[in-house]
Amino acid sequence: MKNKTRQMLQNAFYTLLTVVAGAFQPGDASAMSIGLTGGVVQRTSEPSRAATAGFSLSDQKWNASYGGGLLLGFRNTSRLGFQLGVLYIPFSYSANLRDSILGETTAVSEQHAALRLPLDLQLRISSFVSLMAGGYYDLPLTSSVDSDFGVRAGASLHIPIGGKTKLLVQPTYQMGLRQFDGSSNSDWSILAGFRFGE
Repeated sequence: MKNKTRQMLQNAFYTLLTVVAGAFQPGDASAMSIGLTGGVVQRTSEPSRAATAGFSLSDQKWNASYGGGLLLGFRNTSRLGFQLGVLYIPFSYSANLRDSILGETTAVSEQHAALRLPLDLQLRISSFVSLMAGGYYDLPLTSSVDSDFGVRAGASLHIPIGGKTKLLVQPTYQMGLRQFDGSSNSDWSILAGFRFGE
């Protein structure tokens, strides 16, 4: 039994080495690409707004918003590359505010935006699909919110449509690491657009 387990571990180790070695095989040449994207962003963390004295909040939620921006891709091996970008990311919040004294309820909303600066390592698993993981920094564009940073992971689908132009689709999940009132922000996004080069 021990020999069988040892053999399985050895096989798994050799398989991992093969994958890593293959990822670092040199490609034809260094390549660079530029992508123009736009899409939907949905914050998934629970809103944690607090009402002032005499008021209460209910039905708090984050609404889907639309953003986009510029992505730069660099690849120096046949399998590995990295991506950095500048993305405009808006967030929309809504809730019902109830006056405890008058008994009146009013719908309230709040919108803010940030410039998201992602940096991802990409592993190409086929000619059309890459997996990616990295981090990001959110630079707020409104004074009512603070900057944020975190980790992210996702996939990149690139479909040739002619010459060096490709259709680009990137679903990603972002998890914030900074704490705000005991909780952190998280969101998912699906960006689509065109990539030129590489």
